[in-house]
Amino acid sequence: MYRNFMKLFFVLICSIVFTHPSFGQSPEISSKYKSAETAKMTFISFESFKNSYGKNAASWFDYYKIVEQSRLLSNPEKDKIKHQIFDESSQYIDGTWQNEFFKYLGSEHRDSSSLFNALKLSEDNFNLFPYVVQYAVIKGNLLLAEEYSKKYSNVVRISPAEMEYSYNTLMSADSFSTIYSKGLLDILNLSVLKYVYNIRKDVELKFFTGIIKNGERNYLALSLGKEEILKYNNGYYSGLLISTQKPNRGFNPSVFKTNYIESTSLLPESLLPVYKNYFPSFLLYYREMVRQKNAEEVNKWKNIIIKLATLTKMVTEINIILQSPEYH
Repeated sequence: MYRNFMKLFFVLICSIVFTHPSFGQSPEISSKYKSAETAKMTFISFESFKNSYGKNAASWFDYYKIVEQSRLLSNPEKDKIKHQIFDESSQYIDGTWQNEFFKYLGSEHRDSSSLFNALKLSEDNFNLFPYVVQYAVIKGNLLLAEEYSKKYSNVVRISPAEMEYSYNTLMSADSFSTIYSKGLLDILNLSVLKYVYNIRKDVELKFFTGIIKNGERNYLALSLGKEEILKYNNGYYSGLLISTQKPNRGFNPSVFKTNYIESTSLLPESLLPVYKNYFPSFLLYYREMVRQKNAEEVNKWKNIIIKLATLTKMVTEINIILQSPEYH
């Protein structure tokens, strides 16, 4: 079996933004809540939002999700608006599930009573299930994580693109290892695959607080972001995860699924940065197959890499890499 280990620095010199926190963002607003009014909120400031929608509790939730998912705002700008929402929503929508939800978020996931109050008050509380799954992972409550992963899956189906990416993330870890993440969507999808589809039940999911437990087979989710991952500059790139110590196996293409990459003609815009995370491991394996003169694997993986480059709008950058001497 092919085994190779890639030190983290390789990722930084391959001219690809290897990690992006977008996959840590929350699931998109339910179609039930999407409207022309919701679309208008995408382009207004917090003060304008309060003046136009201040008394509408549902709009507060929509506006929070819009801010969280925005690509036009920097992370500091997002944080500023979100804290304004947490601090001021009570003046307008006190007693609603939305306000209880904001109390929970404003407490930095500590005020669980507000989260469960929001669940009781909300008629369409499936929108809160991802946050309960995240809370369960924070607290290490496996039964709660399983319960709400299943409840969420009964209402909402993970898209094929997210399903394949999350599957490959789980398959990037050694047996009986620990994956650290904190992104809501990341934790939700990994939990659904683990508890609903029984994929990699041996892998433990933990909430990343900046500290990891020594002595474990630890992996970091790429949704933690480049700044955080670079603190572990002695780590190893392992498929779609960063291993904090030398893993038992390197990237193993035989356990990865590429059906979606090979069959789709269009990648959802929100997943373009996420799918770029495939390139380092794919390129490393392709380079090794070139070195071994394995024509069948070279042809297969060159096609996959080129297709992925097309989907992620990285054709120019990837062609430059493939044309370099070490790939011939």
